[in-house]
Formats: sequence, structure tokens, C-alpha cells
Amino acid sequence: MKKSILKLTFSLLLLVTCTTLFAQRYFPTVDTYIEQNSPTVVENTTNPGKLVIRNIGGSQRISFLEFNIADFSEQVSKAELCLYFYAVTNSGIETVDVYEVTSGIIANDITWTGFTGNYTLASTPITSLDIPATAIGWCRFDIKSLVNTIAATAGTNKKIRLAIKSRTTNLLMNFYSVDQTTYPHYQPFLIMTPAPATDLVEKSRTTVAQDGYVYNSAPDSKYDEQWLYINYYKNGTSKQYRYTNLRFNIPTITLNENNRVTIKTKVYGAQCDANIVYVVDLLGVDNLNDATDVNNLTWNTMPVTGNYTYLRSRFFSLDDKNNETNIEWDVTNYVKAQQTAGKNFVNFSLQIPELGGYVGHNIALYASNYLNLDPNSTNIPQLIVYGSSATAISTTKEVQKFIIMNGNLLTVSNTKEFTGSIINTQGIAVKNIQSTSTFDTSTLNHGVYFLKLQDNTVLKFIKNK
Repeated sequence: MKKSILKLTFSLLLLVTCTTLFAQRYFPTVDTYIEQNSPTVVENTTNPGKLVIRNIGGSQRISFLEFNIADFSEQVSKAELCLYFYAVTNSGIETVDVYEVTSGIIANDITWTGFTGNYTLASTPITSLDIPATAIGWCRFDIKSLVNTIAATAGTNKKIRLAIKSRTTNLLMNFYSVDQTTYPHYQPFLIMTPAPATDLVEKSRTTVAQDGYVYNSAPDSKYDEQWLYINYYKNGTSKQYRYTNLRFNIPTITLNENNRVTIKTKVYGAQCDANIVYVVDLLGVDNLNDATDVNNLTWNTMPVTGNYTYLRSRFFSLDDKNNETNIEWDVTNYVKAQQTAGKNFVNFSLQIPELGGYVGHNIALYASNYLNLDPNSTNIPQLIVYGSSATAISTTKEVQKFIIMNGNLLTVSNTKEFTGSIINTQGIAVKNIQSTSTFDTSTLNHGVYFLKLQDNTVLKFIKNK
């Protein structure tokens, strides 16, 4: 496929409409618990894979979690701590409290004696939840107020540090920890939904310039197909990986603190066991030479691990998969840094992390080559820049451009003259046009074509017999 169609398709849309960014989900960087009756024991080592809270007969267990949200600065409309409890013993409805840890560094080797005198909890809980005697499953704690406070702080040292305690005296609860690998889809997480910004509008949208995937079981083969595959499979010592690579042109808009930049992709299909939450890591590729063709990367020629910067994890369930879900990633800070460094492209890799145990995750995304099947598709990966509506670019004339056909004569509305290229559905430029008010299409075969104008606007037309 010619690279021209990869760069041109549907980048014309500069929509002045309100939007809300997608929820972001984080795993804890630390989670552990302490035991009053075993004051010197590191429970995270002795009992990995679980978190416990207890308050029975004067004996307590307290669980701790820490989340690093250094790349998050939005105010949120919702923020929930989500824990999956698989065992509960109580005498009725009992109350669980979540406190902020206001001093002390949470570590996995914390003990009861290490906690005493070295940590301070807020005087009142952030949130509380009543737990019924028969409850097993997800519980969600509202910690919106704390997240908004931490997210608004300056710098990158943004950590949500939490202690979970039982208020009442007959409660014992076991939660799954991030360390357990038998049920990775039940690991604890923090999910945050950015607050709607009424002045946040779309400023630019460009489709992926190059894309492809690499496969460790065929290390010298390139995969530039209609689908982008991500895979992590493990069975014993056998492992298979597929990584998807994406390259976008750096935005032409000079980004500032009012901008948000996202990557949007769409899932075509997924396959794994039931009740799985799919996890996809987004990484920035730091040192990929501009001359490298991402479409032609192989497992043996892709960048080495040290050239990646972890950015975000995104999650979706099997139900989402059935609906061909969209996935949108906030990549604002990384794209800003690449633009400031004077880069021409910004490069990303999508990977499924190693979750342990038997895993057979397979995810397929729409690729730019899908345009061969559907030239109008908006499902291929896109880079979207949002900004304040107060400084929105006037796009009235651009949006109103359309093609007028008078027999074989083609003209473009709202333009006296136009310069561009006629491109067929295979991405091949079949005619070049220089400064004309009309173009005679009589020499074209009948079919679907695209007119790419000099300002990168793309207009579709059909040449009849």
C-alpha cells in the first residue's frame, strides 16, 4: 500500500464538538497487609497473592495499596478503588473504611512493628462501605476527592496511598492482590474517569502513518496486514508474543498545557477464556529512526526493551469485545516531549503484559490496510488533539468543502482554485492537479476515488461510466 493513503485518510475532520476522555485504570505499584498477632512477619512474602482486613477479638489486619498517577493531571468525575473479595466472615453488615496514608513510604516489606510510629493515617476515612455477610465479588470505594487533590498537585510525585481497615469487630475479609496470578482479571485496580470539559474540543485528527506487528515465533517476517495483532501466550515454559507498532506524524499544532492528545484504536476481535479482563499496555518507542519503516519491522529489527517508555494500561472486558470496543489512550505528555525534541514522528507499541499462569490472550485491531476493504473506515488508529474551545480553530470553511460533479467536470466548493492528487482505493495517485478551478475526470475508469487537497483535506467521489 502506498504511504500516501496512510497519511491522508480522513485527516480533514476538525470537529468543534465537546468530548470526554476515556477512563484510565491503574494497578497498584505496592499492595500488602500487616498482622497484629504476627508483628514482625512480612505478610506480602509469607502470604503472597492476597490482601486481608480483620478486626476480631482485638486482633487487626490492615491492607495497604499505593498507585502512581504521575502521568495524570485531569480532575475526575469518578474515581473508584476496586477490590475483588473472595472470602468474608462477619456477623451481619460490617463497615470497611479507607484512609489516606499521609506520611510514611508504603513498601511490600512493611510489618506491624514497622508500621507503628512510622506511618500516619488521616484522622477520618476518605470513604466507607458496608459489607453484607454473604457478599463475594467486586467492591468499589469512592475516592474521588483524594484523587482530585493528588492529581492537581504540581510535579510528577503523585501517589495515591491507602490503608483499608475494618471499623467493626467481627469482620474478616480476603481480597485478591496484584501478586496473585491464578486470576489476573481479579487484581485490584484504581479507575478514574476525567471530568467532562465543556471547552474541550477536537482540534486535529490524523490517521496512523505506518503500522504493523511483530511476532517472536516468526522473527524475520514482517506483518503489514489488514489487522494488527497483539498476543501473549504462556503454557509452561512456552511463550509467544505479538506486539503492534504504530507511527503517527507529530501534530502540526504547537501543544501547550491546554491540549490533550489521545490515540484511538478499535478492537476487531479477541479470544481467550471467559471472564477475562483484557489488559493492553501502551509504550512509547523512544529511539526509532525516522528512516525506519514501521510497516516493515520484524521481531529481529524492532527496538530493544531499553528504548521503550511505559505510558498507560487500558482494560476492556469480553462484553466490550463483542461490541468491537474503541480504546482511547491519553498520550499528552509523551507527544509533547517528542514535539519539543523536534521529532517528525511519534512511535508507540501495544503489548499484552505477562500476567502469569496460563494465558492465551489474542486481540485484533483494525489496521491502516483495512482501507483496502473499506476506504471510508474510521476504525483505523488515529491521533487526536483536543484543546480549549476558547481558542478553537475556525473550521467552518474546511468542513463545508465538498465535491461538485457536473458530468465529467469536478469542482470543489468554497475554493476558486485547488491543487492536489486523485488517489484510487489502492492508495495510488493516478492524477496530479495543479492550480485549477475544474478537473476533467473523463480519463478515469469508473469507480471510487479520493481527492487529496494541498491542505490535506480528503474528499471522496465516485466516477460513473
